Amino acid sequence: MRTVFGILTLILVVGMVQAEEQAEDLSPLTTAKATDSSTQAANALRDSSDDTFLMAQDTGEPSDGQLKLAGEKQWEFDFRVNGWMVSIDGDVTVKGVESHMDVDFLDILSDIEWILMGRLEVRRDKWGGFFDGVYAELKTDADTVLSAGPVDIDVDIDIEMHLAILEFGVFYELLDRDVNFLGGRHLTGAPYVGGRYVSLDADIDFDSSNSSLNVSGDQDWFDLIIGWRTRLQISDKWALNLDSNIGGFDIGDSSDFSHETTILFGYDMTKRSTLLLGYRYLHIDYDDGSGSSKFEFDAEIKGPLVAVNIHF
Repeated sequence: MRTVFGILTLILVVGMVQAEEQAEDLSPLTTAKATDSSTQAANALRDSSDDTFLMAQDTGEPSDGQLKLAGEKQWEFDFRVNGWMVSIDGDVTVKGVESHMDVDFLDILSDIEWILMGRLEVRRDKWGGFFDGVYAELKTDADTVLSAGPVDIDVDIDIEMHLAILEFGVFYELLDRDVNFLGGRHLTGAPYVGGRYVSLDADIDFDSSNSSLNVSGDQDWFDLIIGWRTRLQISDKWALNLDSNIGGFDIGDSSDFSHETTILFGYDMTKRSTLLLGYRYLHIDYDDGSGSSKFEFDAEIKGPLVAVNIHF
């Protein structure tokens, strides 16, 4: 039901954007008469401004109004609604008890409790910043083998997990040029620096033929990340976007290492809306403590990504 609601929300957002653009296209027709009626007044003002411009030319200096228009840069905003069809493959250790997860998207979809995803970007000239968030509550089950001394025990695992991943950063566009390779027309590139915050709350139930065990724990950490983002304009409608970063580096209470890569093909549906299709991969290797207090999350979070981007 939540998946259907999400699809209807995306359709509603795109429809609102298209309606707004149609209103903008009709606005010149509705204002044509008003424009004609004010032509004489505009001509008078133009004659007056021409005299002012000639005076500015005589002095060799532009007017204050000309300086403001020449130096003014516009703010741009992008809001993206993401649909990340995620699967999780890796090891989770809580209070020294290790379990393995290998859950695909269809399993997660049937067991998911709640999920929120989105991205916001803001730019002005060559500088910009972004904020990307994922929050999910899910339940899953798996079979594994636990070693108890010389004996291996087959157990059933039920895992309940609350996972939040928040990323943010600042970028500067270093590369901006026309190209003629890979069918592309224009290429831009920007390095960025930022952070990735991860919060994980896990509750694990182990059941075997002889006994049962429950362990739970939560942990959060922050990684410094550095990355590079590239956009290749292929045609008037199509573009290829590549974003990759690394982080962690075992600095303080951070992960040992983390790596993320996202590749997206974008199609401009309207002037302000773009459909994005691609793949997102994130690997996190984090551990803290030892023995019965050990907490570890060493897993790959990956899957196809479908999104709609709205530009303002």
